[in-house]
Amino acid sequence: MLQLRTERRRIMPPTRKNVTMGYTIREAAELRGIHTDTVRRQIRRGEILAELKGNLYIIPPLELKKIKVRPAHGPKKTA
Repeated sequence: MLQLRTERRRIMPPTRKNVTMGYTIREAAELRGIHTDTVRRQIRRGEILAELKGNLYIIPPLELKKIKVRPAHGPKKTA
């Protein structure tokens, strides 16, 4: 039986001295108004590209627009 193993990587707080071009997961999530887990999930699925530099994912500015944002709840129903 095939077992899937997921690794937990500790993502350190962003340090701007190492980041030249792009956004960290935290910055991208704040700019798009979504949770950091949503950004991580989209990176894992391949929906957005991110480069792993050391222990920090860097998301290029053009990829920021690809981050999917959907409402937390469906449309309100009217009676």
